[in-house]
Amino acid sequence: MLLVIDWGDVVYQLITLVVLIGIPALIVYFIVSSRRNRKSIEEINRKLDHLESRK
Repeated sequence: MLLVIDWGDVVYQLITLVVLIGIPALIVYFIVSSRRNRKSIEEINRKLDHLESRK
């Protein structure tokens, strides 16, 4: 039996898989990144407040 592969369907399925995995991964990445940035900003603010209180 001859197996015929429709490459258009294969490409479509791969793109769909990447999109279905990629969108939630990007959302999680942005949430984690924003939390990390917020913690860094809070640490900088604490250091600045400490420096200002020493004057």
